[in-house]
Amino acid sequence: MVLLGVACGDDDAATTEAPTTTVQATTIVSTTVVEETTTTISPAQVAVMMAQALVGDYTGEWSNTMYGSSGSIEAEVFVDAATATATVNVDLGGFVLGIGDPPAETFTFEIGGEPPLTGTSEVVGDFTLDVAMDGTFGLTADAIPDPSGRVTALTMTGSIGMDGSIEGDYMVNFSDGTTAEGTVSVAKS
Repeated sequence: MVLLGVACGDDDAATTEAPTTTVQATTIVSTTVVEETTTTISPAQVAVMMAQALVGDYTGEWSNTMYGSSGSIEAEVFVDAATATATVNVDLGGFVLGIGDPPAETFTFEIGGEPPLTGTSEVVGDFTLDVAMDGTFGLTADAIPDPSGRVTALTMTGSIGMDGSIEGDYMVNFSDGTTAEGTVSVAKS
């Protein structure tokens, strides 16, 4: 009988060697190379993104703090990213600029170019609108088409909030050298 590889019972015991197994360990090291990429956004793309944040319907009020007159503001803002244009429909109510209740107007701006934006309005004539990256803005209209010649210019400064609200102060210049001041407050509806 053979037990554990040793023959028993015979003095001439035969021995056998146990098989030996050699294990070779291999370490695999994987290296991943990550390339850093930088995406450049053009000023036109930034302008479109800023304008897209303003898309929606707005309601609010203008108030002449010197003469106590006031009126409503309704607006709609649309943006076409493919053409980098913004369209704004505005309807001002009340005795605007002392002239009367003007008809609703539509303005289309190319927002991909260099500031300021420019436009023409039946109410305020040719105007410039400059909007900064921090949301502040300035509007200037230096040739109001008032048939009486009484109103000559309009300037407005203000800010656009993160929620799309617009707050501003305006000044109307008259041909006799006097001014009237007021406020504008508009929120997304």
